[in-house]
Amino acid sequence: MAKNILSYRPEIDGLRALAVISVLFYHLNVKFIGGGFAGVDVFFVISGFLITRIIINEVDDGSFSFLRFYERRVRRIGPALLTTLLVSSIVYLGWFSANENINFARQNLSALLSVSNIYFYKTIDYFNDSREAPSIHTWSLSVEEQFYVLFPVLIFAIGRYVPRRRLAILVALFGLSLTYSLYQTNVDRLGAFYLPIGRWWELLAGAILTCAAPKCPPKLGSWLSAFGLIGLLCSFLLLNDRMPFPGWIALLPVLSTVAVLACAPHNKYVSGFLSTPVLRWFGLISYSLYLVHWPIVCLAGNFIQTNGNRGILLISTLCIGLAWLSYRFVETPFRRPSALGSRAFLVRAAGVYCFAAAALTGTAALSAVFWNQYPMANRYFASDDKDLRDSTMRAGSCFLTSRYSNIDYFDQSKCLALSKDRKNILLMGDSHSAHFIHAFTHELTEYNFLQASASSCKPLPIAQKKSYCSDLVDYMYHSWLEKNSGSVDAVIISARWEESDGPLLENAKAWFKQRSIPLLILGPSPEYVAPLPRILAWGLVFAKPDLDHSFLKSDRFLIDKTLKSGGGLAGSYISLVDSLCGTTRSCRSTIDQEPMFFDRDHLSIEGSKYVVDMNRNVLTLLLR
Repeated sequence: MAKNILSYRPEIDGLRALAVISVLFYHLNVKFIGGGFAGVDVFFVISGFLITRIIINEVDDGSFSFLRFYERRVRRIGPALLTTLLVSSIVYLGWFSANENINFARQNLSALLSVSNIYFYKTIDYFNDSREAPSIHTWSLSVEEQFYVLFPVLIFAIGRYVPRRRLAILVALFGLSLTYSLYQTNVDRLGAFYLPIGRWWELLAGAILTCAAPKCPPKLGSWLSAFGLIGLLCSFLLLNDRMPFPGWIALLPVLSTVAVLACAPHNKYVSGFLSTPVLRWFGLISYSLYLVHWPIVCLAGNFIQTNGNRGILLISTLCIGLAWLSYRFVETPFRRPSALGSRAFLVRAAGVYCFAAAALTGTAALSAVFWNQYPMANRYFASDDKDLRDSTMRAGSCFLTSRYSNIDYFDQSKCLALSKDRKNILLMGDSHSAHFIHAFTHELTEYNFLQASASSCKPLPIAQKKSYCSDLVDYMYHSWLEKNSGSVDAVIISARWEESDGPLLENAKAWFKQRSIPLLILGPSPEYVAPLPRILAWGLVFAKPDLDHSFLKSDRFLIDKTLKSGGGLAGSYISLVDSLCGTTRSCRSTIDQEPMFFDRDHLSIEGSKYVVDMNRNVLTLLLR
């Protein structure tokens, strides 16, 4: 039933090109590609479509071999993946700390074993923390390989025992996986994003298309392919990482890809566009480009502004050039069959994998040897303790994140407990409010501090894009504050403000004034291009104690200047830039040999205490 679609279809390479370019531009923060992450969903559908037709045709004609199937998978995936992991491990050897290189080695080993999606589910929030994980993009490869461990066995068993039920069984599995994904997106977004069961429906969508082999009527097929291409472009342009993805939203790129695969030959404009030489070329290097781009983006982001036009052009060119080299000299040679049988090839491949695992582990050991020469650097690196950070910011109780992405996690009895003996001060905002709560509660003990924080969530009565953010903000403004306005003595709001937030902050000030609640606004903090502990460590290596000054982002100073010069915020605004930098652009980077920031823009415990102490008199005056 699938033999009629075995010939090469150039438009599939065009689809691959659109998918990988969208992923690249999304990771480079190109403004109009907010949904570029959906390119991975396109890859899933294409993979299910192509691999299923190979398996089914071989099962149906009796030539299917499990050894030969897995040999092809290793030849297709292994060489470029191993090369990327090994090279990136060497490149990052001196840039990461010893502990970071250990974690990087774990990431790479999980990628080698095709379980990196599970590893990253437990450790990294894809939409917030991924720039510190150069191998995080391998999660999608692991989802595919986990699928192909079981799928050939399933198709073989169906072909042996119930061949007429093949399509019905795949449709049932599709429905179960999709249902699980929809449920999991609301309960555990990261689980729905990373884990295989909630993603396999996308590969099954391609598999079902192969099994059904629908014959599109020319006129209807022309329209469907056109709508499919439009749907894909809308996915890349209109979706964003604040939406509950995958969930229902993932149906748009998945079904759009299915429509193009099924019906593109009936629309000469769609097939012609996708078959253009440029897109076909990008399609050919798409796997290598997907592999190499993210380690490059992560590293380059420590030195240049990746969202500027020059940065985007420079990094894109580098990624494309290295991807072509990988395709030409790594991918292509290993795809050619050798004289070895499948069994012998797989045995040798296992040996190579073992060597690669040892090499990846060795890089972590070399990093420890290097950094042990600089004890103070290790002290700087130690400031970024994730467990301590989550504890002091109250993640999962008073601070909602993508990992704790439901308002049910918000512990009102702990976070909004009013005091009868002390003044009650409410702290609201995103992670830039959460990094202050420890300092407030320990330095200003005469006050009772309440907290309502959510990552990437501005504490303003406006439309929010993340559901847990909108739920928390709506509850605080339209329920809790209305009921408890007489018990709240002041409100402090802090966030990663932008220049356009000025009028919104003035509106918020007016909202609180109507309810006779004093409002204090903490301005944007300085930011660094790279994590400050890492900059300070390299300052030691190169004997440049002022190296951190070269890594400050200039836009934060301009935003602070705009906000504090606005007359509407006078008397309610504290400039963190002034507190840390004075009138110069040389900001204080350490206190008692501890970094002021634990990453690019979040204050460490020592840094937040310093800011609170610097503004103690102003805070006391405003909160009296």
